[in-house]
Amino acid sequence: TTTIQYSLKSIAHVIIEIYNVNGRRIKVLTNETMGQGRHTAVWNATDEVGRMVSTGIYYYRINIEDKHDGTRLTKLDKMLLVK
Repeated sequence: TTTIQYSLKSIAHVIIEIYNVNGRRIKVLTNETMGQGRHTAVWNATDEVGRMVSTGIYYYRINIEDKHDGTRLTKLDKMLLVK
């Protein structure tokens, strides 16, 4: 499993998605409004229907839209899955 940690300065809508190297979305980990503070999302190397994915490079994208001031933040990062 992989744990993605992030902090919010105020209430925000958070979307965290996992993609393969071809840009195909594998799974949505989070799509909800959350409160201020530290949060975590855990990916257990499965796709949307619960099948284990293969070894390789994956990306996660986190989109945060602050509900107070409307600012948006997007981050893309790489992960290596080794079995």
